[in-house]
Amino acid sequence: MNADWGKHKTSGLRKDGALWEKIKSWFGCRVHLIANAHYVIPEAVKLRKASRSEVVCLGRSMLPQLFEQPPEMAERCQQFTADRGLECAQLKATLYDQYEIRPLIDCKMMWRQEKQD
Repeated sequence: MNADWGKHKTSGLRKDGALWEKIKSWFGCRVHLIANAHYVIPEAVKLRKASRSEVVCLGRSMLPQLFEQPPEMAERCQQFTADRGLECAQLKATLYDQYEIRPLIDCKMMWRQEKQD
């Protein structure tokens, strides 16, 4: 696996009305980990380039593979907890509609509003 550059951009509005933007970049890889919180054991792990999307990796690759073998895994899983970096309507819908798992992922827009207030 070759490492590469990852980038995260945030922006907002200051109290005085001025726009701000911050770009954080890093060189390396991302470790994507799905763990069983009850038993504190890893269930699925992937190492990807830093520039690859976490949401795409999780939704299109890791979840289908995790719940394909064995299917009982999806039946035992009741909740999926993640940080707001994985907040995506399509991912939440997939978790709930396809696997009947309640997504507990913070909403970015609510967090931004709380921070500005």
